Amino acid sequence: QPALAGIKHLNRLEQVLARGEWQTLDVAEGLMLDARSSVVCATSGNVFVVKNGRLLTPALDRCGIEGVCRAFLIEHANAQSVALNQDDVLTADEVFVCNSVRGILPVIRLGDRCWPIGAMTTQCMADLASAHFAFANIE
Repeated sequence: QPALAGIKHLNRLEQVLARGEWQTLDVAEGLMLDARSSVVCATSGNVFVVKNGRLLTPALDRCGIEGVCRAFLIEHANAQSVALNQDDVLTADEVFVCNSVRGILPVIRLGDRCWPIGAMTTQCMADLASAHFAFANIE
C-alpha cells in the first residue's frame, strides 16, 4: 500500500495473507515484493543483504515498514537503503531478516540458494546485542 509507505501502522493484513501462502514447517519466512516486483521485506521483518562488502536494505519509498531494528542498522552499521530486486537477494553474499521482537535472523536458504552465516551478519547481531540486552545470548 503506497499511501502507507514507511509508516509503522501495525496493520499486518498483507503479511498475514502472505504467510498463509505456505503450510510447511520448513519455511520460516516469505519474501514480500511490491507491485513492481521490487523486494520490500519479509513477512515479519525487514530484509538486509550484503553485496560486495556493503550492507543494503530495500528502499521503502513506495511501501513497507521502517522497523526499529532496520533503523538501528542504518544508523549503527551504515546500511544503505536502495532499490533491490529478487536477483539482488539471490546473488547476495549474506542475507538476514530483522525485527524488534526476534532481533537478527540469518537467512540460510531461499529456494535452491543457500548461504553461510557471514561475518557482517554476525557483526550486526553482536552490535544489536551490545546495544540492547534483550538480544544478547545469555548462557
